[in-house]
Amino acid sequence: MQALLVGYQQQRPLNTIEKQSWTVILQKAALRFWLARLKRQSKTQTAQLTHQKDPNQYKKIFISHLNNRKLAINLDKFQA
Repeated sequence: MQALLVGYQQQRPLNTIEKQSWTVILQKAALRFWLARLKRQSKTQTAQLTHQKDPNQYKKIFISHLNNRKLAINLDKFQA
């Protein structure tokens, strides 16, 4: 995650609002992926030849982001 943020900051620094919203952005992204997998799982028939991905993986990630009120990554140290 840190390498992603460092690379992004080199192209365009995150503004204050983006830094403050980072946790919410991660929560929404995890929720979106979890719901998309649940939807796909409910529409997939057992005989289809597609690989079914476990929606619980993103459920765990989403819950982890909800429980993580404080970011493990200090975004203020990423200055371009």
